[in-house]
Amino acid sequence: MRYASWLLASVGMLASTGTAGAQTNPTPTGAASATPVQTPADAGQAPAGAVGPVIETTPAPATDDPGQDIVVTASRIDRAGFTAPTPTTVVGAATLEQRAAVNVADVLNEVPSFRRTAAPESGGIGNVGANNVDLRGLGPVRTLVLLDRLRLPGITVPGQSVAGVPDLNIIPSALLSKVDVVTGGASAAYGSDAVAGVVNLQINTRLTGVKGTVQYGQTRHEDAKDFFGSLAGGTAFADGRGHLVLGAEYNRNTGTDLFNTKRDWGRRNAGLVSPPTNRAAGLAANLVADDVLFGTLTTGGLITPSVASNPVALRNLQFVAGADGRVSAVPFDAGLYQGQIGTSMIGGSNVNPYQVLRPASRRYNLLAHLTYDLGSDIEAWVEPLYSDVRVRNISAQIRAATGGTTGFLNFRPDNAYLQDALTPAQRALVPAAGLSIGYLGNDVGPPRLEIRNRTARIAGGLRGAFGGSWRWDVNAQYGRNKSEQTIENSAITANFLRAIDAVRVTSANVGTSGLAIGSVACRSTLTSPTNGCQPINALGRTNVSPEAYAYAFAGGYARAISTLTEVTANINGEPFSLWAGPVSIGVGGNYRRETLRTDVDDLSQAGALNTRAPRNFPRASQNVKEAYVEVIVPLLSEEFGLGELDFNGAARVTDYSISGSVGTWKGGLTWKPISDILL
Repeated sequence: MRYASWLLASVGMLASTGTAGAQTNPTPTGAASATPVQTPADAGQAPAGAVGPVIETTPAPATDDPGQDIVVTASRIDRAGFTAPTPTTVVGAATLEQRAAVNVADVLNEVPSFRRTAAPESGGIGNVGANNVDLRGLGPVRTLVLLDRLRLPGITVPGQSVAGVPDLNIIPSALLSKVDVVTGGASAAYGSDAVAGVVNLQINTRLTGVKGTVQYGQTRHEDAKDFFGSLAGGTAFADGRGHLVLGAEYNRNTGTDLFNTKRDWGRRNAGLVSPPTNRAAGLAANLVADDVLFGTLTTGGLITPSVASNPVALRNLQFVAGADGRVSAVPFDAGLYQGQIGTSMIGGSNVNPYQVLRPASRRYNLLAHLTYDLGSDIEAWVEPLYSDVRVRNISAQIRAATGGTTGFLNFRPDNAYLQDALTPAQRALVPAAGLSIGYLGNDVGPPRLEIRNRTARIAGGLRGAFGGSWRWDVNAQYGRNKSEQTIENSAITANFLRAIDAVRVTSANVGTSGLAIGSVACRSTLTSPTNGCQPINALGRTNVSPEAYAYAFAGGYARAISTLTEVTANINGEPFSLWAGPVSIGVGGNYRRETLRTDVDDLSQAGALNTRAPRNFPRASQNVKEAYVEVIVPLLSEEFGLGELDFNGAARVTDYSISGSVGTWKGGLTWKPISDILL
């Protein structure tokens, strides 16, 4: 299998009155400062595999201000020179720019500890368009995503598998100074839901000047055309007491063409298969093979060989419409069935003509961050954010008598369209119970899905310092996400089954229906003339009349509104010293309230649509109260001749209004026997 290669072109622009680049948060007067450590990637060295040139018309390398502090996500304590005993990966701003990625999630998913679970090209008809992060493959819901140590509103698409998880599409990547990924002990430091770890996105709140990027890319098949533009800028005001940064992004992807159009592997019907457990020795658990096709259903209907009640003489007959529109039953070449793989080869049908690799998408986001020095070592900040993401997708639909995905429909012996398609000799073989026919529904085209996510957030707070080593912050935020899902062209299962159960009206069955003798009508209409049913010939992919479409097909709608209200407070400092140095302690707590409300259409609520549709449920809410404490205790210093030894421990208590209380903790040691070795 060959993979699509991308052609990428980008232009970077930078203009500033000072330094533009990754800078750290300000330190109020009197606060301790830390010395930043510059990684090779952040020093200008391009990471391996960097794609696309980034051209700066006015180079301005990032500089480190000794009056500013470094925010370390691995610990809630800001202490100069301390390295927490916690696995931490740092992705700097230079790396983000050099990768020329249109979303920070694209860069993070290249880190081995991440698994690409939910991305714009994943999800089929489901959770498409989202850019979630999944640490250790434990699921996005177990990875806590923060923006400057504060939570982000979760996104819930009704009826989909990923719910309440932040979407990284909402953050302008041009404003990021770095991303910290913590994969150990994160639950005690940030919350019990950080089972896999924490991803902390940090905004460059001291950006000065303007920088922008314009980028275009497409596959070698000339689809998935991707347009991306970003603009970020910042400036100081009020004699340097205030600072404002703004960032915006726009991204549009046209999506790929259908599987079987431009890609050779799609035309070869390549697919991933899993052989049974009794496979031959040496055969892999998963294989990529050509001509992976269904052997039990076709787009026009197949008298499936896998149902015992189907007469042997009629099995493997498929229904095909001729040039004159007449439908007939002709032999179906199932090809060679590979028992070790479990699929039909060289024959049959699949869903490739009705699926795409990546759906079309469009998104934009806006973020502003304002800080202002109030004096007396107190700084105020406020940060509004808005994002709008829209995705369109299509999918194949297998219609079944149960509304599931088996693809088998039952046709009775007196079905008018079945009788027309079979010869007299074939009709005589149809059992009284009818025929089970495998059907891959494409009578009116594939279902179409659109998902739109709009997120708004306002956050703000105060932070300051006192007593030389003590720092504090108080923060509050409110976030709201509105997710809308629209499904078009989906079968109403019960109506579709009534519509294909069509019979010819005779004097024996006309009853009081008033239907014309010799006409074709739904069986149900004979006893209920006003039920609105219109017959559909599902055999041979015959066209569906507008009246029948209105009866048997419809669209669905669902909306979910989720909110996040949060208040946090933290303080850390050095209350006293021991023989090896000062002891640091950090304490804090937060309260948050999360709500979710859904609304769906009546058909979806009743489970009437063949496409997977969401169900409505009462408004849900949850209140969470948390408190934590973290300590750093120096046990040895260089004066003892054994190097530096520190203990770091943390504990957190979380009370959920729904499930009760839970406690988490962590502990670790760091030993630095010499300056070049840290254990």
